Amino acid sequence: MLRAIIVGGGIGGLTAAFALRREDADVVVLERAGELREIGAGISIWVNAMEVLAGLGLAEAVRAAGREESEGIEATIRTAGGVTLSRLPAEALGKRFGLNVILTRPDLQRVLLDAVKEAGVPVRAGSECVGFRQDRSGVVARLSDGREERGDLLVGADGLNSVIRRQMLGDERPRYAGFTAWRALVDLEQDDQAFEAWGGGASSGWSASAWAVSTGTPPRTHPRGRRTRGPGGRRRCSNGSGDGTNPSLR
Repeated sequence: MLRAIIVGGGIGGLTAAFALRREDADVVVLERAGELREIGAGISIWVNAMEVLAGLGLAEAVRAAGREESEGIEATIRTAGGVTLSRLPAEALGKRFGLNVILTRPDLQRVLLDAVKEAGVPVRAGSECVGFRQDRSGVVARLSDGREERGDLLVGADGLNSVIRRQMLGDERPRYAGFTAWRALVDLEQDDQAFEAWGGGASSGWSASAWAVSTGTPPRTHPRGRRTRGPGGRRRCSNGSGDGTNPSLR
């Protein structure tokens, strides 16, 4: 039986673990964090990804945790003043290609984690991988506490600053693009619109989620590493668009 080691217990790692287990592989997930916590705002799963989830038998569980994005939702791109630049006919696209699903990242991770555990895959929290080595008999994941996990296959799903990628491809840090985005989940009565507004050196938008709305104040251009905190150390978020901004963005 193929022995597979998955480094990282996020969305990608859990999906890979479940897919490999369905192929009768012996799988273990190594997660650096001491516990799997709910992190993140909203996520939209487009039809191609939903087809993958359908192939894994998880599409219905994901739909149940969120909502189909094309159910009466109108998506637009607007100027900062609220003038519509383009429309995305979500319902028409859904009829032609299939339905996207929108939900919170924690809910998606919960669906995947439940599926992985039900499939009998151990998820070992507090297992920080610091590197790996290969030999003729397979691959060994080295952990920070001195433990080792041996397998036939290792999948690096350990995030933006991946230890696995760094060892394989060299120490190439992610390139900062100059933009910062703030995201949050809020309750709104109106959930039949999704829009993104451009202008004034910033963009902002919100889109419907399962029980709330995933919102973002505009990504602003910031120097690399700059912190955006207000008095008392609290995070300060402002739309930063100045006068003339559509009131719905404030």
